[in-house]
Amino acid sequence: MAIELIHAEKTYGSITAVKDLSLTIPDNQITILIGPSGCGKTTTMKMINGLIPKTGGDIMINGVSVDEWDPIQLRRNIGYIIQEIGLFPHYTIFDNIAIVPRLLRWEEKRIKQRVLDLLDLVNLDPGEFTYKFPSQLSGGQRQRVGVARGLASDPDIVLMDEPFGAIDPINREKIQDSFLEIQKEIQKTIVFVTHDIHEAIKLGDNLAILDEGSLVQFDTTYNVVNNPETPLVEDLLGADRAFKGLALLRVKDYMKNDFLSLAKSTASEEALKQMELRQSKFAFIVDGRNRKLQGYVTVKSLKHRSAGSLEQLCKPTEAIQPFATLLDAMTKLFSMGLTTLPVVDDRGILIGVIGMKTILKQIEQMAVLGIEGD
Repeated sequence: MAIELIHAEKTYGSITAVKDLSLTIPDNQITILIGPSGCGKTTTMKMINGLIPKTGGDIMINGVSVDEWDPIQLRRNIGYIIQEIGLFPHYTIFDNIAIVPRLLRWEEKRIKQRVLDLLDLVNLDPGEFTYKFPSQLSGGQRQRVGVARGLASDPDIVLMDEPFGAIDPINREKIQDSFLEIQKEIQKTIVFVTHDIHEAIKLGDNLAILDEGSLVQFDTTYNVVNNPETPLVEDLLGADRAFKGLALLRVKDYMKNDFLSLAKSTASEEALKQMELRQSKFAFIVDGRNRKLQGYVTVKSLKHRSAGSLEQLCKPTEAIQPFATLLDAMTKLFSMGLTTLPVVDDRGILIGVIGMKTILKQIEQMAVLGIEGD
C-alpha cells in the first residue's frame, strides 16, 4: 500500500492532536479525512509528508518509514494542493507549474511538455493561459492551476487540504466534477481533507472520520453513508441522510443518449420538421463543428418564428457534468424548474441528458431496498 499509518500519534505538550491512529489508505483512490474542527484531520495529512513530525508510531510511504526519507525529497515527491493555492504572483502560470520539476532538475524540454499536458488536463487552453499571471485568472482558474502544480512531478500520492473551500458554490461544483474526471484519467492516491460532508460523499471513494484525534469509522463512502457506526457519524451525515444516497450515484451512469440535438445553423423550418417527426417538444442546440452546447429551442418558439436559424432563437440552459451526482442533478432541476438537464463534458460538449423521472426512479428503488437509511 502507498500509505499506512501505524499507531501514529502527535502531541503538543499535554495536548494530543492525533491519538493511536492506524489507517491503511488504498492506492489509486480518493480517501477523505473529515470530522469536527480540531479532530486532527489536517495534522494527520501533514504528518504524511513530514510537514508536521509525528511523535509516536510510524507512517509508511511505499513500505518505507517517513523517518527514513529525506524530508525535502519526500515533499517533492508528494503533490500538495491547498485552499489558498499559494501561486507566486510574479511568476507566469508556466513557471508556477514548473517549480517542482525544476527543483527535481528535469530537462527544460520535458518540463515544457509536462506543463502543456497538465494545462490541457485541467481544461485551461495552453495557448491562452501558459504565459498569463495569476492576477489575470479567476478564482476557479487559479485553483485549476493549483491542481496542475500539485501534479507537476507526476507523484503517486497527492495531498489536498480543503482545496476548493475558497471557491464560490457554483464554481466549486464545477471544479469538483472536473477533478473527478481528472482522477479517472490519472488514478492517483489522494488524501483529501474537508469539513464539508457533501463534498466528502461526492468525491470520496473512502471516508475516514476522526474525532478528538482518534479514528471513529473508516470504510467505503457507500458503507459509511448506509451504515454509520456511531451517533457522531450519524450527526455528521445529517438528517437528510436519505437524500445523500443520491450523492453516491453518478450522472454518467444514468444519463441517456436518446435526445434531439440540432446544429445552430439549422433553419427553423427544418428544425420544426425534425422535432415534430420525433414528437419532441424541445431540442438542444449545438455548435455544428464541435457539438458544444449552445442552448435549446422549443416547438412553441419555432411556430412563432417562420424563418431564421436556430442560433437566433436559441435560449440558454443549465447543464451538468457526467461526474456530478444525482443529488446535484435533482437540486439543479428543482431550482431551474426543468424536467431534463443536458449533460456536458469538461469542455462543454453535449454527451447526454438526465431527467427527473430517472432520478425519482432511483429514489423509489432505494426506498424499496432500504438503502436510504432509517
